[in-house]
Amino acid sequence: MPLPRVTEAEAVADLRADRSLVDLHYHTTWSDGLATPRQALDRAHELGIRLAITDHNMIEGALEAWSLAGEDAPNLLVPGIEITTLERVHLLVYFRRPEALQEFFLKSIAPHRPRGATATTPIPVRVEDLLQDLHGQECFTAAAHPFAIAKNGWMTVRSRFDYILDRIEELDGVEVLNGQELDGTNDRAAAWARPRSMGMVAGSDGHTLGEMGRVVMAL
Repeated sequence: MPLPRVTEAEAVADLRADRSLVDLHYHTTWSDGLATPRQALDRAHELGIRLAITDHNMIEGALEAWSLAGEDAPNLLVPGIEITTLERVHLLVYFRRPEALQEFFLKSIAPHRPRGATATTPIPVRVEDLLQDLHGQECFTAAAHPFAIAKNGWMTVRSRFDYILDRIEELDGVEVLNGQELDGTNDRAAAWARPRSMGMVAGSDGHTLGEMGRVVMAL
C-alpha cells in the first residue's frame, strides 16, 4: 500500500500550523553536498522547516550549523550522520544534542577512518558493532534507502551479508521516503517496515539547496 502523502499547499499549511516539518536527510559541502552549513541553515529558515544535516561519515557540517544557529539550534536542527558501513549499507543516526553526536563519532567512527579517506569512503566497521556502541544512547537509528540499488541498500546486500536482515530489525526505523529514490523502492521500504511496526522516516537526501525540503516529515 503506497504511503499517504500530502502535497497540496493548503494541506501542507494546515500541517505546518500544528506540527514542525523536518527534512531528515541532507548533505553539505562537508561530504558530497554543494551547500555550506551556513547556506543550508539559511535555506531551511527560508522554507520554515527543521533540518537534519546527515553528511556521509562526517559531523563537521552538523556541528558548524548548530554553532551558527546559536540558541535557536534545538528548534531548527537535528544533529545526525549517515554512515557507510563495512557492508556498504547506509546507517542514519540522529541525536538530540551535538555533544552526543560528537562523542559517538570520536569513539566509533574517527578511529576507523582509513588514511586519506574521502567523506564517502566506507568505514570498515560492521553495523552490529556500531549498534552495540549506540546501545543505551539517546539516539534514533534508521536504515537509509533500504531498497536502493545504486546506493547499496540494506536489502540489496543481503545475499552477501545474510545477517543484515537481523541487524535491520534492531534499528529504530527505516527511511521509507527518500527524495532521490523512485516511488517503487520507497513503497517497498514502507511495505517492509509497516508489519514490523518500525518507525518510518523521510528526507530529501538533498545535495543542493534546490533539493532541500522536497521531502519532509510532519512531527
